[in-house]
Amino acid sequence: MADANANQPLRVLFVSAPNGNAVSGDQEFMILQDKLNHLEGVRLRPRQHATIEDIYDELLADDYDLFHLVAHGRPDVVQLADEGGVWAGSIDDELLLDTLRAHKSLRCVVFNACFSRSWIDRPFGPVLIAMNREIHDDAALAFSEGFYTALAGEPSDFRKAFDAGRRRVDVKCGRSRLHRPFDPDYLPECGGVIGIRSHLAWAPELHNRCVEFCDLEPYFPAEAEPDWSGAQAELIEFVAGCRQRASESSHAIHLDCPGTVALLAGRTFGPQFALAPFVGQQRTKRNTRWQPTLGRPLPKTSPWERREQLNQADAQRLVVSVSVSQNVSTAVRQLLEQSKVPVHWLDFRICGGPGVHAVRDADHAYDLARTLADAFEPLRAATGLRTIELFTAAPNPLLFFLGQQGAALGPLLLHEFDRSSGSYRRSVESR
Repeated sequence: MADANANQPLRVLFVSAPNGNAVSGDQEFMILQDKLNHLEGVRLRPRQHATIEDIYDELLADDYDLFHLVAHGRPDVVQLADEGGVWAGSIDDELLLDTLRAHKSLRCVVFNACFSRSWIDRPFGPVLIAMNREIHDDAALAFSEGFYTALAGEPSDFRKAFDAGRRRVDVKCGRSRLHRPFDPDYLPECGGVIGIRSHLAWAPELHNRCVEFCDLEPYFPAEAEPDWSGAQAELIEFVAGCRQRASESSHAIHLDCPGTVALLAGRTFGPQFALAPFVGQQRTKRNTRWQPTLGRPLPKTSPWERREQLNQADAQRLVVSVSVSQNVSTAVRQLLEQSKVPVHWLDFRICGGPGVHAVRDADHAYDLARTLADAFEPLRAATGLRTIELFTAAPNPLLFFLGQQGAALGPLLLHEFDRSSGSYRRSVESR
């Protein structure tokens, strides 16, 4: 589909803080001006040595497509000018972010400031380019040079411009003794939050930010058994509505629900719906946003350790346990020991052992999901059993990715861990 903004003017607001060590505002603006000013339909507005009031006033007075900030940055803080002495120059990151979120015309924001990626702990909206760590002046300048050179040729392709900026840093700064590791992050456009909630804690302000919200709490009463079939039906209806109402832009998904629901959500949305899952309840700012990396090649080595726990003759049950955030096998063994039906049981453990930080990032999570799903069909063929009984302990985004594998999963009988009893109980049959 053609980009609706392809023939529209590119309106750029360039903002810089007072110059100081490792802040290259004036030089960076000269690069931007050189690359964009000769283009027809580009409107470049500089606001140098800016205060937060200056930024607010500029965004209130006019519409912009791209916002570029050059400033000192620390976790949770951006350094700007402060003529009135109200902030002492250290502006809370949320004040800046909320000011930008309110500017609906923005399509891309560039934070060329140290540690600016740490400012982001919830969906942002436009494309965001931010820095994971401290950056040196030469790297900041090289990135802007590559970014705006590419953008001058294709004003709407922010991803291509981002990649060009990174390559320019590698070319110009790769052997510089001053060059620190350059680690920017590209977060794609996010059309809003899709929230799926059950009985777990849910921040009220997150509910208010949701463009689509699925409240499953009635199906998980505190003093009664969960209504899994009702929750599944509600989720299917919710996803159908999302497909009709959502735009083509990506949406973030916040999963505050049982693992069973997270897997069902991934399976119901499917692999083609553009979503960027969040880690369940966001307890830290670092690495909270996991984006699907559809199309990545499978890893050359399996990220799983496979252990055959039981292979009873004439097995009538095919059981798979998956240990990521914690060990599942002990609870599964206790449950299967009570069964009088012969079982074939295979345990998958993440290489290196399960633990809270066992999943490194989005790519790792997606590798885990894909290779696990690919193991299911050979397992069925070897045992002659079609339905896999699945027991898992894994972060919700990983289970969402697993659900997105779709047909590769085949028929599943899911089991959810019940904290009150300390054991697993059957939850949903998914086909």
